[in-house]
Amino acid sequence: EDTRFFGYGNNTPDVATDERCGKRTLAVRIGGPTARALYTTLVASAYVLSALLAWAYGSLGLLLPLLSLPLAWIAVQQLRSARAAPDFNGALVATARLHSLYGALLCLGLSR
Repeated sequence: EDTRFFGYGNNTPDVATDERCGKRTLAVRIGGPTARALYTTLVASAYVLSALLAWAYGSLGLLLPLLSLPLAWIAVQQLRSARAAPDFNGALVATARLHSLYGALLCLGLSR
């Protein structure tokens, strides 16, 4: 499953600071709006992959991660609406919760 969004979401708030310090992270190179769009794409890709795997293997258990979609919506909305570094804290917490819940549901689905 694609869990890169967790680490990537942690990098997004630092775009302005990293840019001033001369750091060349991916988020700095592509810019804030594109970084937010990439985060959204990475989150969505985890759900698409779960659905595709469920279909390919005929396993309804692999659909369990879809139960975390409401939390994914919250995390994406918080990240997309944050403008200053302190505003990103809620998005980072939501992303960590999402990562944990998605992973737990995926493990449960794989054990069925």
